[in-house]
Amino acid sequence: MVTVSVIIPAKNRPFFTGQALRSVFAQRQSINTKLEVIVVDNGSTPSLEKVLGSQFPQVKFLRYTHRQHPGA
Repeated sequence: MVTVSVIIPAKNRPFFTGQALRSVFAQRQSINTKLEVIVVDNGSTPSLEKVLGSQFPQVKFLRYTHRQHPGA
């Protein structure tokens, strides 16, 4: 069985992140793969794990908070 990793970077958009996760899992049903899904939270308030973690317990949430050069 093939393993597919999906990495979703996100910040402060739990609704759209939830939609993206639902889409990923819906597509997984049509193919025979093992799925690894990682959401990289770039400092959301509140954290995306707090908002979406109970809906998507199979997702790994990583919180990225280091900002060496904020702003552009």
